[in-house]
Amino acid sequence: GLSGVVQPGGDSLGAESLSEEACDEARVGSLGARHTVEFCGLLGAKSPLAAGMMDVGTSFASSPKSLKTPVAGAVACTKCFQVCIFVNRSSGGGRAGEYLAALGSDGRCSKIQLGNGGLEADLRAFDMRDGKPGQKPGFLLLKSMCEEAESLVHVMVAGGDGTVMWAISEMVAAGVDLIKVVVGHIPFGTGNDFSRSTGWGAMPPAELIGVNWQFLRRDIRRWIFSDVVDFDLWEVDVIASGGFAFIHDGHRGLTESDKAQHGLQQLDEGRWQMKKPMVNYFSLGQCCRAGLGFEKRRTGSRLGNNLRYGYEGLKKLTLRPAPLVSDVVEELCFSTSREEVRSTNLGGQSAELLFLNVPSFAGGAYPWEWSKPASGSDELKDSCQFLGDGRLEVVSYSSGFRAGLDAANSKMWTPGRGAGRRIASAEGSRYLPCCCLRAAPSPRPFRIGFKSPQEARYRSRDGRVYFQVDGEYFVAHCPEQVMIRHWRPACLLFFFFGASDESVESLDFC
Repeated sequence: GLSGVVQPGGDSLGAESLSEEACDEARVGSLGARHTVEFCGLLGAKSPLAAGMMDVGTSFASSPKSLKTPVAGAVACTKCFQVCIFVNRSSGGGRAGEYLAALGSDGRCSKIQLGNGGLEADLRAFDMRDGKPGQKPGFLLLKSMCEEAESLVHVMVAGGDGTVMWAISEMVAAGVDLIKVVVGHIPFGTGNDFSRSTGWGAMPPAELIGVNWQFLRRDIRRWIFSDVVDFDLWEVDVIASGGFAFIHDGHRGLTESDKAQHGLQQLDEGRWQMKKPMVNYFSLGQCCRAGLGFEKRRTGSRLGNNLRYGYEGLKKLTLRPAPLVSDVVEELCFSTSREEVRSTNLGGQSAELLFLNVPSFAGGAYPWEWSKPASGSDELKDSCQFLGDGRLEVVSYSSGFRAGLDAANSKMWTPGRGAGRRIASAEGSRYLPCCCLRAAPSPRPFRIGFKSPQEARYRSRDGRVYFQVDGEYFVAHCPEQVMIRHWRPACLLFFFFGASDESVESLDFC
C-alpha cells in the first residue's frame, strides 16, 4: 500500500493528505519496486543479476537527492516533464532517424499531452551529428534547460552503446550538470548492453511514432515513470608512445575530429594521451582485433552485423591474431582495500582482459556471472555485480577462442561457456597526494603497466595493441600505461520491462 510520498527535503506526506491524482501518480512510480520482486523471481534467487536489481531498488530509495527525483513508491508532483531525445540517425539501419523526421532536429518544443489530468511533456529531438564536438547546439540547450529546471531533465539516447558514451561525453564537454539529468537508452545498436543491463531490452520498440503519436506517447509515459537509480561513470586514460588510430571508411587513421571526440592530446617526446568516459566496459586483447575488423566492414542491419562479427572473429583469431595480453602487459594493479594495492600477473596466460561496469557484454553475455575465480582468488567466488556500487569487475580469458565462446553464448547456448577467470572486483578512484593517503586512505585507480617495446612481443612492426571502450574499437601503438578511475556518479532510468509494461499501459494515472 501507499504510505506516503517523499519530498525533496526528505519529509513525507501522509496518504490522507494527497490528492487522488497525486496518489495515482505515486502508484505508477511504485510499479517498478513492486515488480522488482516478480522479475527477480523469474531470474532466480541466487542470480547475481537479480541480486543487483534488488539492491538497486533499495539503495536508491535510501539515497537523498536535492532535486525532485522519483523514487520507489513516489513520483515528484511535476505537471510538465522536460524530455530530450538525442538521436544517432545512422543507428538501427537508419530507423532511429524516425524521431527526427517526426519532431525535427533543431530542438523545437513539442507539447505532448499525456492524459486528461493535466500531465504533459515538453519533447525535443536533436541530431547527435549536428555541430562540432563540445559545441553541439542540442547539448548547449540542454545545459540551459538544466539551469532553469526544478526537476530532473529526462535525456533519452537513441542509438547503440557507443552513442550513450558519446552523449555523456558531449554533456560533459558542454558543461551540463549530470546531477540534473537522468539518462535512458532507446536501443538501436548491435549489442545494446547498456539497455539490457538497465531494463530497456535488446531491441527498440516495434513502433516508434504511430498515428497521432500514440506509440510515442506510450514510450514517454514509460520514460517518465521508470525508476531512477544511481550509476557509476568511469574514465579511461591511455598513454601510448606511438599514438592512436581509429576506423574511418574502412581504414585506420587519426583525424582532428577523433582528437576532439576521444580526448586526445600530444605529450612530450611524441607520446599521446587519450582520456574518455566509460559507461559499460573496457577491454584489450585478441577479440578487440576482431572487433576492429568488424568496424571496417560494418553493415546496415543487425543480422548482417552479427554475421560479420562472427566471420571477423573466426578470421582474426585463426589467421591474424593480435598479441596476447600477457605478452605486452607487465602488471595489473588495483585496490583490494583502502590500505593496500595489489599487483597480479593476470592468473597466467591472458588473451583478453575485460573490465565490466554492467553485467551484459557482447549483446547479452554475462562474463562475471559465468566465470570462476582465478587461482588464489577464492574471495571472489560469491561476489556479485551491482549497478552504482563504485566497483569494476575484471575477467581474464586465456585464449581469444574462450572469450569468443562467451560472446557466442549471448546469441545461443554453446558448449564451453564460462571459461573466464575472475581477477578482481574493486573500487578505483583518482590518485591522491601521499599526505592525503596517510590521513584518509582512498582506493587507487586500476593501472595496467605495459612492457617496454624491447620486452613486449608484438605481432606488428608498429607495436599495435587493440582496445575497445563501450564497443568503440581503436589501436594504440606501443602503449605505456592505462588508468581506469571512478569519474563521477550519474542517474539513469531503470525500466522493469518484463513485468511492468502492461501495468503502465493499463493505469489511468492522470
